[in-house]
Amino acid sequence: MLSKDIDAVAGTPEEKIEISIPPNTFNEDYYVQISTVSPVKTADADGKDNDIRLGVAGSKRQLEARTLFGAGISEFNEGVVELRMYYEQEDIEGIVECTLKIYVLNESKNEWEKVGGLVNADENYVSAEVGHFSVYCIMGEEPKSIKITNTSGSVITSIDLGELEKDGTVTNSFKVTNTESGIISGTLSADVEWIEITPTSFSSTSSDITFTAQSQWFQLYGENTGIISITSDGGNTSLSVTVNHIKPWAIWDIFEPMGCVPNNNNPDYQPK
Repeated sequence: MLSKDIDAVAGTPEEKIEISIPPNTFNEDYYVQISTVSPVKTADADGKDNDIRLGVAGSKRQLEARTLFGAGISEFNEGVVELRMYYEQEDIEGIVECTLKIYVLNESKNEWEKVGGLVNADENYVSAEVGHFSVYCIMGEEPKSIKITNTSGSVITSIDLGELEKDGTVTNSFKVTNTESGIISGTLSADVEWIEITPTSFSSTSSDITFTAQSQWFQLYGENTGIISITSDGGNTSLSVTVNHIKPWAIWDIFEPMGCVPNNNNPDYQPK
């Protein structure tokens, strides 16, 4: 039995969980029952969002507090307790360690809900504070790596939009893809006014991005270059966009090569 009036610790790293319980968490003396979880109990929840996160093998634990006579205590009297959930390196093969979080089973919805937590990679545990006992586990994300491709699937680092006249627009597109598996999320931005991006955020295994160049924002004729920056949970990258802003046609484009230039005082052309 554990006294309600003093700090207590239940569980051990060998049991893959430690619970630090402050005084007055419960109204009476108690003991903590820690048990592994049947796959049947979490089957429905495990089947949801499995392309977003992966459960760490062997991490599921059911926590229950009971009185001296075995009656369950469903709620804390006050405060929170700290969970430390432990894992072995072989348990997280194929999972990015820094993405590990503690999740709790919402039994009414049959869903895993993220509690959060901090990873201690040196001692192989994730810690978080919780406000009640339930079924908990560790989950993390698969490795991610971002790439940009054209509509044909070829990897690209730049796009040349060709020529664009005054007050013209041109639209192009590309894909942002996770080279590994699972969903990759991020945002896009441009460093110039003349590039308009749609959408400016993404969350998918592969996202179609459209952008438009608008010559009304150009400051100079000739070559203009802008950078589309992509920031994601699979890394950061960028795409260079180039467009040639051509001068509008004018009558002197015909006569100037023949040696004629406009007179400052007369709109008519005079020979040189």
